[in-house]
Amino acid sequence: MLTASELRAMRVSESLDTCGNACHMSYVVLAEMRSGGSLICDLLFHRKAGVPIEYLNPNYRKDLCSRLKIPNDVCYLDEYVRAIQNLRTSSNGYFGIHCLFRDLSEMGSPEVAVNFLSRFDRVVILTRKGRLAQAISVMRAQQTGRWESGLAASKFGLERFDTLAISAQVYHALQRNRLVHALLAKVDRPKLFLDYESILDSLESVWSDVQRFVELEPVPASDLGSAMRRQADSQSEEFACRYLDFILGRHSVNE
Repeated sequence: MLTASELRAMRVSESLDTCGNACHMSYVVLAEMRSGGSLICDLLFHRKAGVPIEYLNPNYRKDLCSRLKIPNDVCYLDEYVRAIQNLRTSSNGYFGIHCLFRDLSEMGSPEVAVNFLSRFDRVVILTRKGRLAQAISVMRAQQTGRWESGLAASKFGLERFDTLAISAQVYHALQRNRLVHALLAKVDRPKLFLDYESILDSLESVWSDVQRFVELEPVPASDLGSAMRRQADSQSEEFACRYLDFILGRHSVNE
């Protein structure tokens, strides 16, 4: 398994560069945390439809701005995205970005966020219906540093049940969802709305919809060799039961 630092180094390295290709299809995968965005982007990468990673992740952006000699500042967002597009458009003309709802809320103003989304030809939106499961997944990833199934845990002995952390994540998810949908109403681009639960129920059907949406001939996900797997397990289920017991007053303690 890779460490987070090793994965970051690989994703910002020159090994993934495909410089100078003309772009004929740009897309953004706009995803809530823990909603399947990484899986969809990994499949798009294996489908050779660009290199859609979290270019707005502060660590990735810092590294890439340094390599591209661009100021790492929100005022230079357009310049940064143009440089990344020139750097990472695949030979068949595809350019993609994986963007989190949180990234939009940190762009400084709704106008900047709307302009950012409007620069793409297609917008894929991924949400999650199960707010409790989502919040627990975020909490566990924060505690372990294991944000993807292929990553080794970077923190040890820290995973624990925390009602306040779970509640805060539910609140933030609802808040960001409201903000992003208000922004999307102002974006005049084709949009594809998906949810995590549909990916769990029928990945091949969702994946086929994504490919058609970005004008790719559908190829089965099983043919692409993605190593990403679902991370929820019995620990997630136990935390969910404990949280519901707490909320319903069956237990009055956090531990």
